[in-house]
Amino acid sequence: MYDDFSSPEFKKFVTEIEKEMNSSKGSGVEKFPITDEAIKNVPYIKYRGLKEDQCLRIQELEQILLSVSRFKNNCNEVAITYRLDGDEFLNEQDRMSIVYGEEGEVNIFSDEKTKKLFETAKELVILSMHNHPNGTSFSFNDLAFFYSHDEIKIFVVVTNTGKVNSISRTDLYAKNASFTRLAEMLKENVPRFKELSFEAVRISVENKKKAYAVMKEWFKHLKEFGMRYEDGVLKSGIAEKEQRRKVAKNKRVSRRGFAR
Repeated sequence: MYDDFSSPEFKKFVTEIEKEMNSSKGSGVEKFPITDEAIKNVPYIKYRGLKEDQCLRIQELEQILLSVSRFKNNCNEVAITYRLDGDEFLNEQDRMSIVYGEEGEVNIFSDEKTKKLFETAKELVILSMHNHPNGTSFSFNDLAFFYSHDEIKIFVVVTNTGKVNSISRTDLYAKNASFTRLAEMLKENVPRFKELSFEAVRISVENKKKAYAVMKEWFKHLKEFGMRYEDGVLKSGIAEKEQRRKVAKNKRVSRRGFAR
C-alpha cells in the first residue's frame, strides 16, 4: 500500500512515468485550438455538496480558464485556484489565482498567491482546475497532486475542446487503498507495469493505450473508496447557465401558483 504521497521517491516515480505516458514522440496527440464554441459549451455540473450559485461560479471559472488560455497563453495550460470557503464578503480577486504554464504542464506553486490560498484555506475547500491542450482527461501527475493535497475539495480538468472532468472526496475517502488499487490494476493489465517500482519506466505507445484504458476503468470504482468522478459531457445537467436560471424561475412561479 502507498502511504507517503509527499516522499521524493513517489514524486520522482510519478514524474518519470508521466514523461513516458505523455511524451509527444509516437503518441500522435497534438494540441487542440480553443474555439468560441468550446468556451460557450462548457457544461454545467451540479457538484454534490455545493450550492447552486457555487456550481454556476465553477462553470464561469471553467470558461474563464479557456478564455485566458486562448487569448493570453497560446492555448497552453493555465491553472486556476479558487477558494470556496471564507468570509462571504471576501473580494473575488482575493479568492482566486491564475498561473500560466506550457503546452504539457503548469507549475501551480510557482505562484505565491496560489501558495497562500492553499496555506490559509480551511480543510477540503480548495477548487483547483487547469486545462489539457491535448484533449486528455486526468494524468498521473494530476492524480498525484490530488492525493498529495487533502485541502482540495474538487479537482477539475477542462480540455481545450470544452469537456470537463472532476474528482472529489467524501467523508469515506480511502486515499491509500484507492491509489493502491490503481497500481494493482496497472500491474495486472499493462505488461510494462508488472514490476512497478520507484524507477523510471519505459512504456510503449501500445502500453500507453492500455494504461489509460485501465485508468478509465478505475474511475468507475472510485465510489468504493469514498471518491466521486464527474464527466460533464455525460451528465444530464449540461444545460447552459441561462437555461438553469429559467428552470429555477419556472419552479418558483409554479410553487406560487400551487400555493394559491
